[in-house]
Amino acid sequence: MTNIRAQGLLTVFICFGTFSICPSASGQSPPPDSAELIEALKPKAKTRDLNLATAPAERDRVEKRKKIIDLLRKKGTRGLSVEDRTDLPEVVSDRPSVDMEIYFDYNSAAIAYQAKPTLSSLGRALQAKELKGQSFLLAGHTDATGASDYNQDLSQRRAVAVKNYLIQNFGVSESELVATGFGEDQLKIPNDPAAAQNRRVQVINVGE
Repeated sequence: MTNIRAQGLLTVFICFGTFSICPSASGQSPPPDSAELIEALKPKAKTRDLNLATAPAERDRVEKRKKIIDLLRKKGTRGLSVEDRTDLPEVVSDRPSVDMEIYFDYNSAAIAYQAKPTLSSLGRALQAKELKGQSFLLAGHTDATGASDYNQDLSQRRAVAVKNYLIQNFGVSESELVATGFGEDQLKIPNDPAAAQNRRVQVINVGE
């Protein structure tokens, strides 16, 4: 099996609802369509009849999410407490999101040429009127091979690289994007720590 880490691959699979984009025969997924990304990331319709018993819990979730996102904007990951970092996956778990396949240079946060079509689709999607006024968390993830501290740093730098690329090439407002790295803490396939699916960048709509 090819050493994907050596190729600088941060794997991404688009998965929302029952739809998925699977890798082609060459091993590389085709770039996602902007319309598919818009559909996956647009806000969910608000339910008029919110259960009163769950309303306080939902308000707490929203307030906690806003607090953590604001801290990330102002201070970066170093501004997060251990509790904030633990809470972040839970408070965004109900938000629209996609996992994206991004290629990087070996052992680097430099975006590889092969990633440009995917990032172009994402850049166009984030400019759509359906997503206007929304903010997005770019969350970098690695597999569990290698040192955890190294994986954490690499995932952070790659998430920031994606953010900067979208700002510089598509005019996405910096205020709409927040980047953070989770390293190997949030494995997508926990029972296979080295699986390619674990190496990914999540794009999460965190609301207005």
